[in-house]
Amino acid sequence: MYFETTGVILTLVVLGRLTKRGGDTVVGATINTTGSLRVRAAKVGADTMLAQIIKMVQQAQASKAPIQRLADLVSGFFVPAVMVIAIATFAVWFTVGPAPAVRAPSTPSRTEPVSANL
Repeated sequence: MYFETTGVILTLVVLGRLTKRGGDTVVGATINTTGSLRVRAAKVGADTMLAQIIKMVQQAQASKAPIQRLADLVSGFFVPAVMVIAIATFAVWFTVGPAPAVRAPSTPSRTEPVSANL
């Protein structure tokens, strides 16, 4: 956008806080703090800065970093391997391991004196 003004213009959203003068290029969300403002739209729709930012964000979200591809490849083998090892360990322990037993907590016998030292 190009504009003519008799006052002060602030561009806040995209470029930070900048003061503009007549004839400078501005973007959407520019604030006219004093005076009058006449603007000519040079870009509309898909040509605007906001549309370009949206397009770049969509491209970034659609692509994967090389390290992310490697992590996906490794996890595709690692997770099933861990699951197979866990199931095999359970099966071996269940068939060959010791019989399950529940042990009662140890309690002092009535014949033994109880120590008062805490």
